[in-house]
Amino acid sequence: MSRKWDVVEVLRHARHDWMNDLQLIKGNLDLDRIDRAKQVIEEMVLAAQNESKLSNLKLPLLTEWILTYNWSGSMIKLDFEILDCTADHGLDDQGLVSWCTRFVDELVQCVSGNGENQLSILLHITKDAPVLYSISQVY
Repeated sequence: MSRKWDVVEVLRHARHDWMNDLQLIKGNLDLDRIDRAKQVIEEMVLAAQNESKLSNLKLPLLTEWILTYNWSGSMIKLDFEILDCTADHGLDDQGLVSWCTRFVDELVQCVSGNGENQLSILLHITKDAPVLYSISQVY
């Protein structure tokens, strides 16, 4: 992991992200776009559910890496989804973080700084078949 976050920094970044979402809701309500405001709320709920599932995987290093990655100012925006998960997986937490870091570092070398680059990680972790999917998009 390239950076160790202290509690105050984590809370500051999390609060910033949360306030951005609240501003989206407020702005859409002010413009009488109720459906869009509801959609933003639903996205916030889904994100919180995914974060909860991730946090319950007993992979604290990977969880920290994923949850704080977008705060690093990288040219790639990372999102994730937990498709299925079990805490009884026997995976190497540090090994996963090292692999993910190397993988994303390679992608960063290949992307354009002129576009919106997005990487989606889909985690399907079961005792019998842990799988990590990645989907990248360049806009």
